[in-house]
Amino acid sequence: MKPINSLTICLLAISVTLAQWTTISVDTVTSLPTAKTMTMQALAIDNNQTLHAVWTERISPGINRIYYSYKVIGSTWSLPELVADSTNSDAVLGVEANSGVVHIAYTVTISTYPELFYATNRTGNWERTRLTNNDVYDYAPTIVVKGSSAHIAWITVDSLRQYRIAYGIYSSGSWYKEILYGSQLGDFGLGAAPYLALEPTGIAHISYRGGNYGNYHIHHAENPLGDTTWLYEVLYTVNANDFSSALAAKHNGELFLVCSGNDGWGFPFRTCYLHRPPNSSTWEPYQLMTGDASATLRGFALDSNFVHISWERVSGNILTEEIYHCSNFSGRWFNSGIRTDGQTSYGALVIDNNHCGHCLVVSGANIDSQSVYCLNSAPLTSLNESRNDNCGNFLSRSLRILRPPVRLKINDATTSPVSIYNSNGQKLARIPVQNDGTIVWNEPNIATGIYFCQYRGKTLPFILLR
Repeated sequence: MKPINSLTICLLAISVTLAQWTTISVDTVTSLPTAKTMTMQALAIDNNQTLHAVWTERISPGINRIYYSYKVIGSTWSLPELVADSTNSDAVLGVEANSGVVHIAYTVTISTYPELFYATNRTGNWERTRLTNNDVYDYAPTIVVKGSSAHIAWITVDSLRQYRIAYGIYSSGSWYKEILYGSQLGDFGLGAAPYLALEPTGIAHISYRGGNYGNYHIHHAENPLGDTTWLYEVLYTVNANDFSSALAAKHNGELFLVCSGNDGWGFPFRTCYLHRPPNSSTWEPYQLMTGDASATLRGFALDSNFVHISWERVSGNILTEEIYHCSNFSGRWFNSGIRTDGQTSYGALVIDNNHCGHCLVVSGANIDSQSVYCLNSAPLTSLNESRNDNCGNFLSRSLRILRPPVRLKINDATTSPVSIYNSNGQKLARIPVQNDGTIVWNEPNIATGIYFCQYRGKTLPFILLR
């Protein structure tokens, strides 16, 4: 039998062919008979692959409640927990990667103006803190958690009554807050829709809709020294106006940004991708992700260096309640339906360690009787077997997707046991071949992912779906 490092050779021989979103399971998170809303940052995943979700339910006109639920691998979603009462529907969620402690930012209108609030469950109970008390608009928060510290950016109003981006950091029991006076949000700044990302070193990046009516573009602010000095730039795409954005940051200032806008007349809505390489201040030319499809951005996730978004189709200026997925993990931008039933909205998105997608949506034929669902995809790996003599003369065919217990037919007559490896080259099992030439592998603790069956110098990859 070949040594395990031959798996590396085989991986290189796998070609790109598959690209579409395939929903393999649908979880009901909650089905209480209320109208529900959520944001792009309504879903998060921690290092233990536990999913965390937040959404808002309308109890009565002007009265909303924010709920939270989580799902541990192999279980169902927990009973929804009441986080806070709110008048608005802009709750966003972040989690501590290792502990799974949840941080939520949201706003509540006090008298006339919305004020920023923060909630966490570090002690096992929801602790709420009011972060602003300034009798101006504080709105549309976005959140990132680094270590045990929460970072929040939001829309505020400065002393000159100008809309600006504000930024705050919670650390060691206290908050530091500042206003980005170089941010230009225009006369209708409440629609700026900020989105926050952090480099591993803590340098902050905020994208938001800047400019004024008829000349909206995505603006980008960063503090390259990690202090209060902010740099600003304007980004341009094929769209005459861009309205919403999302981004991720990696080492040395590498940025992955998506934004959605239209031609200036309200349609078509198109989503574009921009990339800034590491150690560079220059963005590469934009790429059109959704082509001529009329699409408004709903969710964003980064898996390695591959971008994934969810988007809702727009007909003219009307949302169709049809949710789609777009990604470049197959080497080109590919769009496919997630749920296109005409009654599904939003679509917060994360990708887990097994490259499976999870999309949080609100769905229902009646707006006052909607449910929250999590749609779970097959692995977005785009793998396909190809013929290569160095890998045991594979037959050219699509990578097979199997559910436990895994049953594989070994065509070659053999009495030698078959070995199963994971994608890291670790041997997981050694299985005897039955008299009819099949093997059966059933490990209850093995997660969804890519695995390899190796026998008599041949390697057969497959996807295991739980």
